[in-house]
Amino acid sequence: MSFLGWWSCDDHHFSQYSLELEDKIVFNFYKTFRADEGGAVTVDWVVLTALIVGLGIAVLTTIGSGTVALGDKISSALSAQTIATY
Repeated sequence: MSFLGWWSCDDHHFSQYSLELEDKIVFNFYKTFRADEGGAVTVDWVVLTALIVGLGIAVLTTIGSGTVALGDKISSALSAQTIATY
């Protein structure tokens, strides 16, 4: 048996033993992966962060046009002012 029992160099085809071993490894990985809850916390944080970013974008979009208009009014008022030089 050669590298991890996956490939036989003598006859160049998979052996039955290596396929059974691979099935056991995959099944054990699946059981471990399914029982692990560490990724669920990560998903929660990603969703919360996405909601906060989305809320920020919504607020900036709503307030943005009013802010630009106010800035234009302030700019016009300041441009109309004269500076006294002596």
